[in-house]
Amino acid sequence: MRRALISSENALWRNILGALATIVIVPIAIIIKLILLPFERPVKRSAGEVVKYLQDFIGGTGDDWDWDDFTSIQIDDPQLEAIRIRAANIEFPVCEKGLDVLRALLSEAKTLCSFTSEEV
Repeated sequence: MRRALISSENALWRNILGALATIVIVPIAIIIKLILLPFERPVKRSAGEVVKYLQDFIGGTGDDWDWDDFTSIQIDDPQLEAIRIRAANIEFPVCEKGLDVLRALLSEAKTLCSFTSEEV
């Protein structure tokens, strides 16, 4: 069950508690993120994995968080990272033009698979 911290549907006391929680939680989360930022490393991901993420998203067969995992975690390979960045810049909801861009990125990732003789 999801519940908004602050909503016009909540009682006044729930909105006050939600505002207080927001005031406390957000700064703590930002501080933790800033502390951990230097220790984050790009993930080693193969071209085949990138192909799978793109195919699953285009086909609508991926899990709930697959696309978020793909677009938000940096990849150590510069070519695959460029594909990830361009895919992450697709606007939601994805229109036909966005799907065309994703199909082109999928083709590019498949080409990288063939260069590394990796199975798709």
